[in-house]
Amino acid sequence: MDPKRNRIAAGIAWCCAFLLLCAALFSLVFAVRTASLPMQFDYEEGNILNAGLRITQGQTPYPAPGSWPVVFNPYGPVPYLLAALWVKCLGISFFAPRLVSILSGAVVALLIALLIRRFGGSIPVAAIFACAFLSVGSVRNWLLTSRVDWLALALSFGGLAAFVFWEKRWYAAAFLFSAALCTKYTLLAAPLAVCVWLLLRRDGKALVRVALSSLALCILAFCLAQRWSGGNFAFHQFATHPDAYDFLQYAALLEGRFAAFPLLIGIAVIAAIRDIAKKTRALPVIYLLTSTLATVTAGKAGSNTNHLIEWTAAICCCAGYGWQFIQSWLFARKLAAANAAGLVAVVATSLAAIVSYRLPMAGRTSCEASYAFLRTHGDSVLSDSVGALLLAGKPVLVSNPFVYSQLVSHGKLAGDPVKQLVSEKKFDVILLRESLAAYPADVRFTGPTLRAAEQNYHEAATFACYDSGHAYVPNR
Repeated sequence: MDPKRNRIAAGIAWCCAFLLLCAALFSLVFAVRTASLPMQFDYEEGNILNAGLRITQGQTPYPAPGSWPVVFNPYGPVPYLLAALWVKCLGISFFAPRLVSILSGAVVALLIALLIRRFGGSIPVAAIFACAFLSVGSVRNWLLTSRVDWLALALSFGGLAAFVFWEKRWYAAAFLFSAALCTKYTLLAAPLAVCVWLLLRRDGKALVRVALSSLALCILAFCLAQRWSGGNFAFHQFATHPDAYDFLQYAALLEGRFAAFPLLIGIAVIAAIRDIAKKTRALPVIYLLTSTLATVTAGKAGSNTNHLIEWTAAICCCAGYGWQFIQSWLFARKLAAANAAGLVAVVATSLAAIVSYRLPMAGRTSCEASYAFLRTHGDSVLSDSVGALLLAGKPVLVSNPFVYSQLVSHGKLAGDPVKQLVSEKKFDVILLRESLAAYPADVRFTGPTLRAAEQNYHEAATFACYDSGHAYVPNR
């Protein structure tokens, strides 16, 4: 290729990388500023914070099923212990746990860039595709929240990177993989990708070392958690999702992801096809395939696009890896302008996503009135916003009502004490995200519980608060 044209192409790539890097930094700063809002953004945030509070009070986050108050925590002990540390040091607040998510997202983006560079991508291309990850709207939404997904993904992705860069120190990867699985046990795509990679390389010794070490650490953690919880950890971890699988929900979530960034997916698919055809067996392509398999968890009731975060990261990593082959093909045919246009298109679509992004809770962030109402209306409160109870200083009587309702609906728990208490008007307040008239049955609350609430309670106040919009008090 003409040296002058080569310099022009490199200059365009560096300009694109700088522009998107600035946009990604803006996304992170915006996330930090938004994370300071004293309100619950996501349903699971309150459950995690409550688990941390229980630990600081000398209780287990995994009490016996059917005990009162109702508490279910379906994730591993790592995020709950970390939440306990924040509660102990900083009190009841969402800010520090959300910073963990934001930092984890930044770490994942950095690791995407390092892996692209390690597998042959240029520095500007690595920066472009890593920053593209932070531009995706749903990724930015979840980045704002205290969710176990981010910590688990950072640990799992870290294990992947640790094995690539320090293969002789395989124990570092094994430790990170096991820590990720002790955070969220469905994060299997990265360790599976490493195992498949080693299998294709016929490196049986390394495969056995990594797999058995990770498994041994997970078994040890499981035994310790079982002992800590009085034997209840296994139920919380493996028996709290009796809800049915919905393939249509899974297909709809995938369709939304294809619509959000088709260009990145197209580039990643080209890279995968090229590698499979040439039998290259590169780790980014293997990881794309294993993370695609892992998306099946999005079909469970209650699942959302948080189940596709890892897949999005794998797409960006594979697309960045594959761009070097697209670029070589274009340069060989003297189509440098097409190469520049492709990079500009990736940057333009990413910038468009950043500019058009809007907070999901925009216009509903005035929550102090909701919390003030709780402070003046007794301590017996039923709510799908556990975080609101914690911020208002109220005891949490039902933590994770979704899991509780699913267990009751599928006959996995004896009786329905929550419905009984609602029928007897034992709750001073029922605080809900939506009005009773619009509330879906058998999701966070069973149909009988909602009907009992309609019969025995009336709406006392509404609030411009995203997760705590409608307050009901007992009929006289």
